[in-house]
Amino acid sequence: MTTSFLDEVLRHLHRRGVLDVMVRLIREVYRVNADRFEPELGDDATLFGMAISRNIANRAVAELRDLPAVDARLINNALEVSCDGLVMRQYKLPGSAVNVSVELIDWTTSEAKLRGAVENSHTDAQLLLDDDENLGPAFAAIIPPFRHIRFVHSGSSETGQATISAGIPRDHREGGSPWLEVRCIWSDGGDVEDFGRGSDVPVAPGPRPVRPPASGPAHSDLPAPEPQVTPRRTEKEGQSGTR
Repeated sequence: MTTSFLDEVLRHLHRRGVLDVMVRLIREVYRVNADRFEPELGDDATLFGMAISRNIANRAVAELRDLPAVDARLINNALEVSCDGLVMRQYKLPGSAVNVSVELIDWTTSEAKLRGAVENSHTDAQLLLDDDENLGPAFAAIIPPFRHIRFVHSGSSETGQATISAGIPRDHREGGSPWLEVRCIWSDGGDVEDFGRGSDVPVAPGPRPVRPPASGPAHSDLPAPEPQVTPRRTEKEGQSGTR
């Protein structure tokens, strides 16, 4: 039996605890930000996307830092997670739909995005590995041939539903797909090509994400204030009052 390199990477990240944290965290961030999204107060798709990316980055650093063999940090406000030679980053796909094509990601929009794709594209290693019981332990002791892994996600600002994919980026400046290999690992909006289907390491859905308790009521829960109206005094009334 053979397994793709991406399969083995996802299994390894599952064993380390990274994959489960990232899937849960991304779903939770979408749900919370949709709950507090208020277009009538000026919120728009750009603000929603920025909040999603920043919340995921900040919370991932806090939640992954205590996992063994995992280093999570912010570099120029972008999340970078290192685990046994793998380097992971996360990006929001354009738009505000639950299902957005992963082919729309563009690594050329920043040097940091492009660097990993270029490095992956210069390796001569194969994407298929022999699947045996010794592969897992050996994986942690070497530098993986495609060490840059990316999580990309999209979701609705109205419902908080999200779709999450993981893949190996490639240099697509001369055309073709931006991925060497990619697959959906979670979707609230349809069927999922679960990497764990038929294997022993599925990503457990877990409980439905809920909004963390806040220090006070949400703005939308506050009662509308009653306007204070007082009669306006006329000029004649003002003059009579001074006599």
